[in-house]
Amino acid sequence: PRRPFTAANVYDLPAVGEWLPATVPGNVRVDLLNLGRIPDPFFAEQYRHSLWVEEMDWWYRCRAPAVSLEDGQRGWLVCRGLDYLAAVFVDGQEMARHEGMFSRLALDITAALRRRPAPEIAVRLWGSTALPRRRLTPLQRLWQALAGPVYGSWVGIYPDRTATLKCQMSFGWDFAPPIRTIGIWDEVSLRLTGPAAILDAGLLARPAAAGPRADVSAVLHLQVDANQARPAVVRVQVSPANFAGPPYPPAHFRLDLPPGRSEHRLPLHLPQTALWHTWDRGYPHLYQVQVDLTAADGRPLDRRTLRTGFRSLEVDGWQFRLNGRRLFIRGLNWVPADVFPGRLRRTDYDRLLRPLPDQGVNLLRVWGGGLREKAAFYHLCDELGLLVWQEFPFACMFLGSYPRDPGFLSLVETECGDIVRQLRSHPSLALWCGGNEFSRRRNRPLLDTLAAVVARLDGTRPFVPTSPGPGEMFYSGRGIPMPRHRDAGATSHRGTTGHREIYPGDVHEWRVWHGLAPLQTYRRLTAAFVSEFGLQAPPHPDTLSACLPDPATGWDTHHADLPKLEHYAAPFLPACGDLASAARQAQAVGLQL
Repeated sequence: PRRPFTAANVYDLPAVGEWLPATVPGNVRVDLLNLGRIPDPFFAEQYRHSLWVEEMDWWYRCRAPAVSLEDGQRGWLVCRGLDYLAAVFVDGQEMARHEGMFSRLALDITAALRRRPAPEIAVRLWGSTALPRRRLTPLQRLWQALAGPVYGSWVGIYPDRTATLKCQMSFGWDFAPPIRTIGIWDEVSLRLTGPAAILDAGLLARPAAAGPRADVSAVLHLQVDANQARPAVVRVQVSPANFAGPPYPPAHFRLDLPPGRSEHRLPLHLPQTALWHTWDRGYPHLYQVQVDLTAADGRPLDRRTLRTGFRSLEVDGWQFRLNGRRLFIRGLNWVPADVFPGRLRRTDYDRLLRPLPDQGVNLLRVWGGGLREKAAFYHLCDELGLLVWQEFPFACMFLGSYPRDPGFLSLVETECGDIVRQLRSHPSLALWCGGNEFSRRRNRPLLDTLAAVVARLDGTRPFVPTSPGPGEMFYSGRGIPMPRHRDAGATSHRGTTGHREIYPGDVHEWRVWHGLAPLQTYRRLTAAFVSEFGLQAPPHPDTLSACLPDPATGWDTHHADLPKLEHYAAPFLPACGDLASAARQAQAVGLQL
């Protein structure tokens, strides 16, 4: 019998009947695909043949690298991404249980390493049948029965996906199949430290002025774990990372560490720093920050190195100012680059991000139905001079609300708090957003929790409750229409097209496509900021042939909205006799538009 996540004893590893090779970071389905155990889930409707994978419970196991601890040393097992319900064991002893997809887990496994140099590490993962489900009140059940048919199952009134802090897209979306991921999707490492360890280091800074260089006041945030109370010294060395220049003189701080985990904030002053710019405004200067923790007698305890940059960024009325100068935003929406994010590597991110400056892009909106991406994504945005709008993992709760119970809000605080810790040192990170397309009014407990997390752990960046906003403007065939008359929040603008009213907030323009409005609607759009719009189009014929059988019968499986495609293609394209011609002509028209 299967053992629930809440059971006292869940160690059923000896009952496993077969062990298979696996890759970490990765995904169970990808390993089975590579072994030929399941068919390609992206071809036709074959994903249905592997739905059983996500419903099963799975074990990962390996031997830790052989290490011999010196006196006073500690060993830490660090997991950056367990998906989603997990228990971690070392030599059969349970070390922790974990719920979530985005937070890190740092476990002290010193005792196990002293008993045996290479202990067995095992991770048990529960399948989708164990994921949390919505518990609805009678009134909510009635509302779901009455209004639920308006939307599809993936955006229903109270979908079960909203009870988890897991990539929402994996439950099925209009551009992705319902493939709920399971596995160890981000890095796992073994760290050796002294009696005190730096578990987290982040740098937050505010330049004092604009210009090529500026004095910077910064605060280094440290989370330290000490095995007992002890005095310690922190040495901070800041040096240029991607340009030539002398290092700053090191700064030293004395700490009195209590036993267990403690938080510390250390002030730094850095005169005349070279500022980080987007690629279209200058050079993205980056600095390396080396943090050394030593005992009072000088013995090394731990070291952390991070890379950051210094810039000022304000958003006032959706006008961005970078280092004191207005910046015109030319952005894209970023959704997960793979249905299986576990198999993404830096080379994949590089292939997708490096061309963007040549395409004129200077900001990426990381959509709330997706991920906290892997570290390589943000490092590349730092290097390339690309801004990042980061949303928390909440999306498309149109008619209902997210859970409001203390357990769910505590999970939000843990998961989203660690997202902030992981990303706050990146100069590319422009703002935080609560998520995509849900009511601010009905989700006040969630948004209050997120705002408090951002204020406590960052405090240097804007927090936008939702996109779109303010209010609940959602321009689409199924949402609230664009206002035709001036309201209290509208501002007046006169230009070559005459008098127009400008909606002052962020909008999602889906009258084109969802509402079947003509393309000319874009020219009449007068909003301060438009963070979503677009149309589908047939991709390259090679892409189509890789996922559709011949003759092509799988359009509906892959969410091709054929009536809308025909509606928008008809004025521009003649009837095509084959798929390749249709794809080429559609892409050509897209370039012209």
